Amino acid sequence: MSRGKGTNQRGRSKGEARHIRHYDYELVSPAYRALPCVARALYTEIKRLHNGTNNGQLFLSERMAAQMLGVTQNTARKGFSQLQEKGFIRANCKGAFSWKKRHATTWIITEYPVGDTPPTRDYQKWKPESENQNTDANFKSNSIKK
Repeated sequence: MSRGKGTNQRGRSKGEARHIRHYDYELVSPAYRALPCVARALYTEIKRLHNGTNNGQLFLSERMAAQMLGVTQNTARKGFSQLQEKGFIRANCKGAFSWKKRHATTWIITEYPVGDTPPTRDYQKWKPESENQNTDANFKSNSIKK
């Protein structure tokens, strides 16, 4: 029986390379389409922290996110708030400088389960508030008018 390069003698994956998966239903959702580029990049960075079992324990501060994305801390803060508003992430435990032991906020990705709790996928319930939102439908209708 022939085995591929990425498998061991038992035919199981060696687990050489990690990857980040964005599903099509996630990328075509109105919530994702309404996100600016910085928030999309931040979402990918947060997903990069997820290893399959640590959802709810994903530590990422605004300062670290700003360094990773090459933007200012205020821009990273806006990205976090946009992801929360659209339902892609939510805070599990807020971090603060006032604590004796300083730590970043821990994040939950709503795409994945937390322990025995199934994923909520709150972004699928998000609806644009007005017609001025940057969605595919608005983009198509504006490009046709020109």
